Amino acid sequence: MSIKVEILNKEDFKWAWTIIKEEWVSLKILSHGTEFNVKKLPGLVAYMDGEKVGLLFYTFLNEVCEIITLNSLIENMGIGSALLHSLEITAKKNNINMISATTTNNNIKALRFYQKNGFTLNKLRKNILSDYRKVKPNIPLISENKIPIRDEIDLIKIIPCPNNAELD
Repeated sequence: MSIKVEILNKEDFKWAWTIIKEEWVSLKILSHGTEFNVKKLPGLVAYMDGEKVGLLFYTFLNEVCEIITLNSLIENMGIGSALLHSLEITAKKNNINMISATTTNNNIKALRFYQKNGFTLNKLRKNILSDYRKVKPNIPLISENKIPIRDEIDLIKIIPCPNNAELD
């Protein structure tokens, strides 16, 4: 089974908004103190055997390509990694050599995933979730894995851009 990644297009919007609402509760995502509306962001969609199986929204901020959301609908099949690889190519095409991702302290799966894909820990924002709950009171205090949800962790990956050699 091969995974194909394409740019999110308007035919995918309804599906994408449904996935984001199911997984993130809202189309507005809080990250490092900033609110992002995914309806205004570029995205990537992963397909496996013609079925939509993954979604990634991103933005470019201060010469960094920032992942806002990444959803793999089937785990451990390489979908998230395929989305990341496509995002790296997109970043290189835009002369960006750093990708960042932000997750919460309780999200062990995300921390493992990003580190397995070459990201390193970069910054910790302690107790920032208490501020987010003022804006989005539906953010739980404790995760399903029984870890208190308190902090944000930024991870980064430097991607080499040697003359943008492998872009075509």
